[in-house]
Amino acid sequence: MKKVLSLILALAVMLAVLTGCGGNTTNTTGGANSTTGTNGAANDPGFSGPANTVGNTAGNLSGSGFAAIQGDTIYFCSNSSGAGIALCSVKTDGSGLKILTDLSSEETKHTGCPKYINVIGDTIYYYSVTNSAIYRMKTNGKDLKKLSDQKMFCDYMAVADGMIYYVADYKLFSMKIDGTDKKDLGLETAKCFNMADGMLYYQNMGHIYSMKTDGADQKVLADNYAKSILVADGTIYYTDTQAIHSMKTDGTDQKTLFEDEGRVNMLQMLNSKLYFVVDDTNVFSINTDGTGKTPVFSDNKNVTWMDFVGDWIYYGNEYSGFAHFSRIKTDGSGKELLPSYDDIKK
Repeated sequence: MKKVLSLILALAVMLAVLTGCGGNTTNTTGGANSTTGTNGAANDPGFSGPANTVGNTAGNLSGSGFAAIQGDTIYFCSNSSGAGIALCSVKTDGSGLKILTDLSSEETKHTGCPKYINVIGDTIYYYSVTNSAIYRMKTNGKDLKKLSDQKMFCDYMAVADGMIYYVADYKLFSMKIDGTDKKDLGLETAKCFNMADGMLYYQNMGHIYSMKTDGADQKVLADNYAKSILVADGTIYYTDTQAIHSMKTDGTDQKTLFEDEGRVNMLQMLNSKLYFVVDDTNVFSINTDGTGKTPVFSDNKNVTWMDFVGDWIYYGNEYSGFAHFSRIKTDGSGKELLPSYDDIKK
């Protein structure tokens, strides 16, 4: 059983794409790490429970979205030291591990390395780092389709309300989930996106903005630089170089919650606690009012991303020039290495 549990997640990404600030998608009804709605059962026979209303959690997209959860199923990517890459699924209890599609095969035309994974109903959406394009496929691994024609560097992607919002080469676009009706929403050089309650929040040239998802009503909320942005329950949390700040979504009630002498980054939220990384190696949590600073874990190989699944933190680190993947409980216990694509194929 322990071996099966250890196979839950092996996330794939080259270290070259693990930089920059991540976007976030949130359904604030359940907090920053909630995606679940009441859409009923999906059309996937392996799926049980309500379908997601947004494609991934705010926290996981902040960590670049290398895994997504719907109901009791985790969808994730696993790679190897060679060219093997597969999109996999597993139940949250560790059972039912399977490869949905080998993304390094001739059949899939080597679409490779998914990032910003979003799952809604019976469909998975993701950005391919290898092919620099957006794809969708069924949760059973069938019907892979390319949605975007142009080659692009994608810095954010979120799926909600029948639309895909994405940043291509630092410009914001939207399109329908079938790939039609592409629109330029008129932003350039913007980053650190977060979507909540029909609004987009982002950083641009040292200011934090909000606007509607159709590009209207652009407003400056704060004259502050942000490395990461997280919106939950009517509050914007964001990091600059050495601090965590908060304000209401209308820009009022601005506060500094936490300051440190080191670099603060990778803002996440789980169970009304904020999680973050200091100097790339030390992970802490605090309450949303800034109190209760608690060390969670340290990794001297540098934490390059973090995703939250239940009571576990999945993360990548550097070791001898390669990315290694681990998981650890949110209280800092139970650390273990995750297997590679080659291990799962055995």
